[in-house]
Order: sequence, then structure tokens, then C-alpha cells
Amino acid sequence: MKAAAKVQGVRASYNQLYCAIDRAVMKAQREKQQASFGLIILYLHQFQLQNEDSTVKAESDADKHLQCLGICPGVMKHSLKHARPVLSLDGAHLKRKGLIHALQQVFPDNHHCCCSIHIARNVEKAFGKQLAKHVHDLLATFSKRESDNSMTKINGISVRGEKCLEDITANQWRNTAWVDNLTLPPRFGIVTINMSESMFGDARDGSWLECTNAIVRTMMNRICTLWEKLYGREVLWRMLQKYLRVDGKTVLASK
Repeated sequence: MKAAAKVQGVRASYNQLYCAIDRAVMKAQREKQQASFGLIILYLHQFQLQNEDSTVKAESDADKHLQCLGICPGVMKHSLKHARPVLSLDGAHLKRKGLIHALQQVFPDNHHCCCSIHIARNVEKAFGKQLAKHVHDLLATFSKRESDNSMTKINGISVRGEKCLEDITANQWRNTAWVDNLTLPPRFGIVTINMSESMFGDARDGSWLECTNAIVRTMMNRICTLWEKLYGREVLWRMLQKYLRVDGKTVLASK
């Protein structure tokens, strides 16, 4: 660009040329994206025709601007049929009491349990890593004898730490049944994972949200590629010319 300007006898600083090119590139990309968004609905129509089990919904305003987009591929629907009918509500204590009250009305028989990961972290913060190490052992065992041994070791480190764990009611530790079973020992079959964090943490690449984002990104890439093949790369140069104005022998970046 600098050499071309010199050949034409035009003097311009590197900063002026950089700003002009940057603005032209940004405007070209923005217009390309705007044109691509207009093709998404047509793409979704073809997507649904080729994937009959999928559900696709898109809403646009009077100017054909996309307002919302919802996609549920058929493979996800079939996968949901094999999922456990369990609704996991994570972090209810962070949403104040309104959410808990609503949950009690909608699901009065809901089983409330404590997240073992959060228990271990809270214990580590309050009583140290040495005690938290035994908490992990306690959370992972299904043996009454091993549970009692872990509690004995915890007592030897901190009596307050043991009391903190004992204050958690027995039914909030169990995951062997969704209803209380009085025949089970208090520390038998305790909760070992947080379902929500486990799903999004251990299998983040396969989570529904990431999958939806990947589908949208793929759609946008294909649409942009087709748009570029249709109009050619010279569009960028034409956009660049609009942002360069020759005034005497100086090239200025247009506002």
C-alpha cells in the first residue's frame, strides 16, 4: 500500500494507511455478516428439510432482522429419551428465597441434597487442606465402616470440623434413593457429584449450549464462504477505495 501510494506520487503516513485499511476491513466484514444473517432463515429451512426429526424456530422483525433462534437437532431428542428424568437446580441459594419457594410449590416432593464438591471446598477454606483430604474420602465411600473411620480422623484434626459435617442432615447426604430410607446408615450412599457442574465441566465440548454454538458458527462460516465466492474478493478493494480520499498529494482516512 505504501509502495503503491509512492508510485502515484501520493504521500501518506503508515498510520493513515493502517487506519484506512482497518476501517475498510471492518466495514466489509460488518456488511458481509449483515448479508449472511439474512440467509440464516433460508439455511435453517434446508437444515430442517434434511433433518426431519429436528426442531428449528426463528423469529425476525419487519425488516427481516433476526430476533431469536432456537435449534434442537434430532440426535439430541433421541439422546434425551435415554436420560434420567432428573431436574438438577444448581446454586438455588444464590437466587434468594424466591426460587426455593417456587420450587417447593412446583415440585413439593423434590429431593434437596448438598453438593459434595462445595462441601469439601468450604471445609478446606474453614479448616484447612488436611481435613478436606479426609472429607473427600468420606464423600466417595459407600461403606459404613470407612465412613466412621473418616469421621474419626476428622475429629482428631478438628472437633469443629466434625460438628460442621454432622450438622448436615442425613437425607441430604444420600443419593441411593430420592426418598428417605431409615434403614440406611446416615453416611451411606452420600452425594458424590454435582450433576450440573459434572456435565458442563467434564463434557463441556459435548454440552447442549456448546453444541448449539458450534452449529451456529458452522452455519455462519458456510454462508460467509458462499457470499465471498459469489461476489469475489474485489469487494474488499472497492470498500477500501470508499475510505480513501485523495486531497492534493495527501491520502487521508475518511471518517
